[in-house]
Amino acid sequence: MSRRLVLQAEPGAGKTTRVPPALIDSGLLSDKTVVVLEPRRIAARLAARRVASERDSEVGDEVGYQVRFERRRSSRTRILFVTEGVLLRWLLHDAELPAIGAVVLDEFHERSLEGDLCLAFLREIQETVRPDLHIVVMSATLDIAPLQRYLDPCETLTVPGREYPVEIQYVVEPNPPPVEEMIVSGVEYLFDDGFDQSILVFVPGAAEIRRSLSALAPLARQLGLDLYPLHGELSPDEQERAIRSGSRPRVIVSTNVAEASITVGGVGAVIDSGRVRVVRFDVWNGIDRMGTERISRASATQRAGRAGRLGPGRALRLYSESEFRNSAESIDPEVSRIDLSGAALGLKAWGTRDLDSFSWLTPPPAEALERAVRLLHDLGAVDPDERITDRGRELLRYPLPVRHARVLDAARERKVFREATRWVALASERDIRRRSFGARRAPRPRPEDSDLLVAADLIDEAAAERFHTSAFDRLGLDGRAVHGVLRVQRQLLDFDRTAQSVGVAGETEASEGGPSRAVGGGTTESLRLAVLAGYPDRVVRRHGSGAATGVMVGGVGVELEKSSAVRNAELFVALDVIHMQDRDRRQVRVRRASALEESWLEELFPDAISIRDEIVFQESGMRVVARRVRRYHDLILDERETGTADPQELASVLYHAALERMDRAVERTRELDDWLLRANALRRQLPGLKIPDLERELLPQALESLCFGLRSFAELRKVPLLPALRGLLTSPQRAALERCAPARVALPSGREARVDYSGDVPVLAARVQELFSLTETPRLGDGTLPLLLHLLAPSQRPLQVTQDLAGFWERTYKEVRGELRRRYPKHSWPEDPARAKAESRPAGKKRKG
Repeated sequence: MSRRLVLQAEPGAGKTTRVPPALIDSGLLSDKTVVVLEPRRIAARLAARRVASERDSEVGDEVGYQVRFERRRSSRTRILFVTEGVLLRWLLHDAELPAIGAVVLDEFHERSLEGDLCLAFLREIQETVRPDLHIVVMSATLDIAPLQRYLDPCETLTVPGREYPVEIQYVVEPNPPPVEEMIVSGVEYLFDDGFDQSILVFVPGAAEIRRSLSALAPLARQLGLDLYPLHGELSPDEQERAIRSGSRPRVIVSTNVAEASITVGGVGAVIDSGRVRVVRFDVWNGIDRMGTERISRASATQRAGRAGRLGPGRALRLYSESEFRNSAESIDPEVSRIDLSGAALGLKAWGTRDLDSFSWLTPPPAEALERAVRLLHDLGAVDPDERITDRGRELLRYPLPVRHARVLDAARERKVFREATRWVALASERDIRRRSFGARRAPRPRPEDSDLLVAADLIDEAAAERFHTSAFDRLGLDGRAVHGVLRVQRQLLDFDRTAQSVGVAGETEASEGGPSRAVGGGTTESLRLAVLAGYPDRVVRRHGSGAATGVMVGGVGVELEKSSAVRNAELFVALDVIHMQDRDRRQVRVRRASALEESWLEELFPDAISIRDEIVFQESGMRVVARRVRRYHDLILDERETGTADPQELASVLYHAALERMDRAVERTRELDDWLLRANALRRQLPGLKIPDLERELLPQALESLCFGLRSFAELRKVPLLPALRGLLTSPQRAALERCAPARVALPSGREARVDYSGDVPVLAARVQELFSLTETPRLGDGTLPLLLHLLAPSQRPLQVTQDLAGFWERTYKEVRGELRRRYPKHSWPEDPARAKAESRPAGKKRKG
């Protein structure tokens, strides 16, 4: 019998609550534990409570859970619901998992990065040291074939659900109003239609939840409805209240946490906005960016299925049916769209040297892996040979992103660990400042060295007033966000064994009210230095004193928001980075920053500092300068002109700059342009002469010969280019140019007329009287190329364009001669122009002077 199973069970089949107990009761696991992986903390908590209730047990006894910073388990626990990050840390600590008999990966269709890694590690463990380990992969909407190939040999099982039919309606608005207004209309429509159960509403994020609840409040009072939010930032008790059935119909407005695993009691209808928040890593700018996207068809199916648990249900989709059909079948796996630095560090700890050769279920983008390894190197987590360091293993101890783990690691070294926990909590949680519509904004903060310091001080001010609502209003703070930060800080303090051993955990109560700023400036400086340690690739140099713009490592443009207190520092760390839509300019916006000193870069990252003498073209002065440049990675910290450089290098830089800006570098005269046109005409006319390509060969060669000894475009423009061009032609080529493509041609009147070579055929323009006595069309190229004649009237207007002068005299001239004589009586119009004497001016008109 295979110890690998892929289970596809439709919504309502009970896979989350039935499969783990069945494994325990089967006797297959002896006295070992079954661990169930859930993609979200809320799902782990609620599933544990549900299974414990069904088995007449208390959470923490036979059935328990463990999520980040929270655990309810004991030595008697046999069924343990955990988040994927928890199991991943266990695997990296002890790969054999001796006490675990089976691992169930629930809701695997979500394809989280940590879930993919757990599956890969479990497969390897089962194939090596734990052949007795059972692996079960479960989902309602799952593409079985790739998993079957990946886990081969494995068994597959499809289980029908117990869903009732769900009537789906699409709500199409030609000019759709805000989504909260559509939700209100949807709720009103359902209850007007006789509906009397609870409604589950799906929106992208917490902000949309707040707006929707506010918009629904009047209707809820009118209809006697209870309103509840449901999202990951709520406390466990608040989440429990949202999913529990009540005495009255409810409207629960939720993010996608309620799509799967969680059963929301009493729901008979779903209103689906069709949107979801998705994190995508921008390799170009090196940041994760959160965006709102259209949900996949699989997610839409999951959402609608929430309405069919108790009986026939209804689903209102606030988008068109064509939009549903054109959506992606499923969401992209996280491995292809988020930052991989944490995963890369885990793989290094696992012993994987070559990340490209790892057995990925879905291989990640190569450039994302490269960027992740570069960050780990900057953090000191891997050595130059890309092997994990002691520091890297220490960072894995924290249930945090590697950046924040490095901040705490550096803070411990500088003995400011307790203070740093608040700064890390502030950096990891959402902004404590109010940003919702209609909220009173706090005044712009005074200039400070860090926005985290300002935020920490604001929390202290609120604590001094016992976190009263009036304090939050006065300070412009979001009370829920403040308490979230304090909760994370307490969890970090409780989690850290070293902090507990020196008595810091005993300060937990004081952490909500005690001051966060040290007595002296040394602690603040140490905290800012620790922040830098975790954000080595987010260093920004301001464009000028007090400027709101700057450039970040990697050449990314930065715009600092006005709300930031970091307004004077030349260098700062960009903490809260938001991607801007103008990708061509590679711009990001920064909400929160932390100032740094240049000397800290050399202290923390000496290998990233370089000093080079170089020669560059300076756009502002259009000149070449020799300078000494000090850089942090590719970010210029300091530069000064040295004045001394190899003349050949100076000439080379000037030459390449001039090639790219030819119109600005070279004085374009009419004589030069005419010569180039003539040479090009000759090259086309007589290929046997082998005249070089002017644009690709001749011009660059001539330009290069002129640049030696010069440093600027101003100097270069003073040097004529034409003699250099002529000198690059051979004697036969120069002679052929004068003979076959002359600049001017002598006319019978005695005047030399300019030949225009700008078109495909050379053109000669002249008054008719200047060509009297000429019986044939003049020819160039040793008589092989007839000129195109523009025959002009005395007014300089064309009478005829022709290459057949004899035909003009014979036919056209005779037809128009009478009219021309009347119009221009002072000019000669002989009957036989081919025998008449050419005139340079009207007959009888004397030359002045």
